[in-house]
Amino acid sequence: MRLLAKSYDRLKHGDVPPDYALLTQHSRDVAAACSALAGTVGRTALKNAELDPNTFETFSLALRANGWMQDLGKASSHFQEMVKGAREIRQLIRHETISGLLLLSEAHPFRAWLLELLPEKLLIASVWGAMGHHRKFDKHTKPESGAMP
Repeated sequence: MRLLAKSYDRLKHGDVPPDYALLTQHSRDVAAACSALAGTVGRTALKNAELDPNTFETFSLALRANGWMQDLGKASSHFQEMVKGAREIRQLIRHETISGLLLLSEAHPFRAWLLELLPEKLLIASVWGAMGHHRKFDKHTKPESGAMP
């Protein structure tokens, strides 16, 4: 079974999904985009956040890991049925939330593996980034008056 990251035009592609719709390729593309983002603005982001510039390599690795983490929650029968066109199926829990719950679970093997690559605080920050990658902001999403210093 080939896992999908997104739906695709079945009239155009039939039962053979294009690479961009496959979960592995989509995750690879997102990780590559995160890596490019780190390379382009990573040092500036560290400077603006007043973080040690010597952490750039670890920061870049955390961003790449974030790209791979974002859509782990799509690897479920529920999501796969939904993306394959079962219109009556809606996400009960958003896929990015499932991704985060899996990675924050101390019992999950992905967490142990990622902790070999990243310090725990950076892993947690990466997971939170993955969990928020579909956060919607609109004119109604604003801090309460006086909430910001």
